[in-house]
Amino acid sequence: MQSEELVQEEEDWNIIIKVLTGKERIDFKKFFELADATIWLRGHSLKLYKLRCRTTLRQNFFSIRVINEWNKLPQSVIEASSVNAFKNRLDKYWSDMGEYS
Repeated sequence: MQSEELVQEEEDWNIIIKVLTGKERIDFKKFFELADATIWLRGHSLKLYKLRCRTTLRQNFFSIRVINEWNKLPQSVIEASSVNAFKNRLDKYWSDMGEYS
């Protein structure tokens, strides 16, 4: 992955964890919808529902492009108590998975 893309992805992660944990004063319901817990039997407790996109432009919106990767994360990363703890756990998860090394 090119460095510019990597920086953008890191910024996306910083924003999403702050929004979903209430550290940013933004109502996450304007951008994301939590998935129905009765449907999702695996994964973490903050899975996001992904809306269908009819245009290519919409697929590149922040609120759409981060959902697939977010939903893949394990509970141990999601339940971090702070943004720094989240970043550390995310880095460890990626290194364990062979991503971004």
